Amino acid sequence: MPLQKAAQTDRRGAKRRTIWSWLILFFTLLTLISWLFPFWMSVTTALKDPVELASSSATSLPHSLYWGNFTRFWSESDFPRKLFNSILISGLACLITVVFSFLNAVAIGVGRIKRSRLVLTVCLIAFAIPQEAVVYPTYKVSKILHIYGNPIAVIFVLGILYSAFGTFLLGEVMKSFPRELIDAAFVDGVRIREMLRHVIYPLLKPTIQTLAVMVFIWNWNEYMMPLILLPDNATQTVPIALASTYSQPGFNVVPDIGWGAAGALISAAPTILFFLLFQRVIARGITMGTD
Repeated sequence: MPLQKAAQTDRRGAKRRTIWSWLILFFTLLTLISWLFPFWMSVTTALKDPVELASSSATSLPHSLYWGNFTRFWSESDFPRKLFNSILISGLACLITVVFSFLNAVAIGVGRIKRSRLVLTVCLIAFAIPQEAVVYPTYKVSKILHIYGNPIAVIFVLGILYSAFGTFLLGEVMKSFPRELIDAAFVDGVRIREMLRHVIYPLLKPTIQTLAVMVFIWNWNEYMMPLILLPDNATQTVPIALASTYSQPGFNVVPDIGWGAAGALISAAPTILFFLLFQRVIARGITMGTD
């Protein structure tokens, strides 16, 4: 009898696990479809000529491949220049964020500053403040410093804004940092610069790489600050070029959906490629410490 009850219990447990597995698979597929469906609509829309687009469904396959939307967006938006501006601004702003965050986290973790938890909480609150709340002060300061319209303004603003999140992330990791390594390095007479390079940085490297990838993508997709601080078309970024495809003058003008869809695909391609190249870095940084 005990063996029969145990067998029945195992069968019921296996049945419950099977049901949960099917539910997880169902919701995973539903989430995947909800993510891929807008991308599919953009592809089918961008590959249709204006006549076919006006007479067919957005989800239907094109009768023939039409590349005019892509070439039009590439030429009329001056995409190569916008691409260079985005790479420059995103890369330098990401560098500022990583350097500031690393030094702040070291000061919190190694320096043993008082009320470190309060400092990290303030950093998180600062990161949570909507950018719309700091647009006007940022605009006025850039005017006073005579850097309005210069990419330097956007680089410093984004670098400082996202360093709040970076300080919080690296600071939390530094709080669990093995203090014995630092004390041993001080006893051996290791200089602070050598300690940062050979002791602290190697242990924080996965998290720093994850932070760099995340911040670079955030900077790439940034719209508000470049729109406000870069009025000249020659200094604007890829998101501004994409938004211009839906900003034709006139209230009764129907936007060119095919052109906009092609612009969305071209604009998203660099970030998708960047993510595919560094997805292992993100996974390693997120799972660090779980082994």
